[in-house]
Amino acid sequence: MARRKLTPEEKQRRLEEKINNENSILEVFSSKSCFAGIDKCKVSLQDFSVERVEIKNLKQDSSCNLKTSIDGELLGLDIKSEFFGKITISFDKSDFKTPYCYIELIHGGLNFETVGIEGIKNRLANAIDFIKNNYGIIITYSTALFLEIELAYTIAFDKTPNLQLRSFLHKCLSSGYPPNFGNEKSKKNNYDYPILSSKISNEELTVLTIKLKKQKAKDKSEERVQN
Repeated sequence: MARRKLTPEEKQRRLEEKINNENSILEVFSSKSCFAGIDKCKVSLQDFSVERVEIKNLKQDSSCNLKTSIDGELLGLDIKSEFFGKITISFDKSDFKTPYCYIELIHGGLNFETVGIEGIKNRLANAIDFIKNNYGIIITYSTALFLEIELAYTIAFDKTPNLQLRSFLHKCLSSGYPPNFGNEKSKKNNYDYPILSSKISNEELTVLTIKLKKQKAKDKSEERVQN
């Protein structure tokens, strides 16, 4: 069956709908600068050594989690900090285990800044100094190897993009993989999906996040400072 040809009025109406749709999409995007680089990462310190670990003092610190043997020997510790991220050290050599020192590096505070390799080097140096000055733990190492890297591309929106647009952007950034909504399909509001993600492989995950909550918290803190 032949398809009916559109009338000039129908063609014009479809053209106007297409233009309006394109304009509504363009209105969402902002002309503000974008940022691309490393957001956070996890590194392994090679040939590391630790000095001056005072278990008694660390036990009294709520940001520290210690693991000790029955004899009171320190087997491992975790330290979380909003300043640098998290450090995990294991001294356990039992059952052929190998000691390790992992540091998860973040950008402290409410900030969307991404950095390159030099920035990561600075974060690591600042973390080592912070741990030394605040916990009395001196860490030395030969080199740092990346275990995990979170590459981020941060863009600004003048309006909150709807679910259709965010899904399209997600597919563009994940080599065509659609987001996995899981059990969230029951939600009908477009703004109920602040995080879209898809697992590309066991080593790769793509996540699209609308950081409205962070931005609102940042705006409130700025208002308090101004007042």
